[in-house]
Amino acid sequence: MKNLRITLTIILFTIPFVQALAQTEIYGKWNATCFFERAENGSLKSCDLCPLEPTPDGKSILISSIEMEFTKEKLIITSNGKSVEFAYTWNTVGDVISFERNGHTYKFKLLQCTDPDKKILHGGSENQILFLESKNPKNSPKD
Repeated sequence: MKNLRITLTIILFTIPFVQALAQTEIYGKWNATCFFERAENGSLKSCDLCPLEPTPDGKSILISSIEMEFTKEKLIITSNGKSVEFAYTWNTVGDVISFERNGHTYKFKLLQCTDPDKKILHGGSENQILFLESKNPKNSPKD
């Protein structure tokens, strides 16, 4: 019984640490790539955080990547050389990042993968997906 109490105490003290650690995993600069999704009517949708740019011939549209930088209290999104700062909240239940841009509230769940230099932000019901690659890789070979 004593061992069970010790184990439960350790677990209860560890949970807040693990939740705080998840937020620090996103700190830093990331290249964010948006994905297309085919809608039921055949049109294509993408996350509206990534700018759409017509090709020179005007027959196609390209999705540009953006840079996202996360600090403890703010998110900085840079696209086409322009940076905009947003305050964000981090919900430890489910690792959800929320911020407001142009009157729209974005909520992304942070999905981890086996490579710490890659993450996915999934926008849930809005089908907004961002693939993040670290600009300061932890797995890069040291000189």
